[in-house]
Amino acid sequence: MKILKKALKKILLTNIVRNFYKGYLVGNLGKVVEEEDKLICYVDKNKIKEEKYSYTIYCYGITGKDKELAKRYNLDKPVHYIIEGITLKDKKVYIYNFHNDDCNITIKNCDFDWGCSIAANCDCTIDSTHIRAFHLLMIDTKNLTIKNMDLTNELAIAGADLSIRLGATENINLINANIGKEKERTKVSMIAYKNIELTNSTVNGKEVECESKDIITNDNSSLNGTDKVKIKSDNIDRINISSNTIVYNDKVIEQEEKKEVIIEKKDDDLTNKRLELISLLRNLKDVCENTAIGEIRHKPSEKVKK
Repeated sequence: MKILKKALKKILLTNIVRNFYKGYLVGNLGKVVEEEDKLICYVDKNKIKEEKYSYTIYCYGITGKDKELAKRYNLDKPVHYIIEGITLKDKKVYIYNFHNDDCNITIKNCDFDWGCSIAANCDCTIDSTHIRAFHLLMIDTKNLTIKNMDLTNELAIAGADLSIRLGATENINLINANIGKEKERTKVSMIAYKNIELTNSTVNGKEVECESKDIITNDNSSLNGTDKVKIKSDNIDRINISSNTIVYNDKVIEQEEKKEVIIEKKDDDLTNKRLELISLLRNLKDVCENTAIGEIRHKPSEKVKK
């Protein structure tokens, strides 16, 4: 009986210690639920670090010396941070994960009315969340998914451009999302090293830049630029573009009026030839106009013979 009590006491103590370290290892940000393959941390608003001008959420996961501690208690697992239903309206929100890609961040049904900046070396999903862009909105992650929301709310310094920059070391995926506004001061940049995929989504701005190895969109998605849309990609499945000026792989299409252009994979060679022809005709037009102006300036005035 004593041996059994001793064993039960040891198990109970171990569980108490493990529960303590679960919170400690993920940054004491809130309730931690352990699953077989991961730890899920539900971020508590009261645990978020508040500074003079900002709120900061450090989603570092288990790193460095803590790895050995986690292994000792069988807690060396990926960490999924869930930031849900949190409203922060009086200061800007910063979310960081600099060194650990063995994590996942989900931001859902939140309201960040004074702006948000995300720099994460892991996957990040932003779902049904209001983020007001204040002068510069920058999100940089490993794989970025934005869905069921608009990133169009503006609060910019008078006379300054509003800049929205989305970056990913791998993929950007927009689902039922609207990014930017098709108005005078909005500039939107999306750069991913592997893929950019748009599903029922639009990207709008004075200038829109989209750069990735592969760009995939469906019929209900488009890039719309008041002045310019710049596309750089090795492979475009299909894309709807509306702008006065389209720059496709450093080749320029100038349009007299803004209208929609569809670029498809099968048209890639044809598009390049069209761009070359447009460039040639434009140069030829300039030469002809300059020549005509020169002749008019140097031609002596004379009466027209009947």
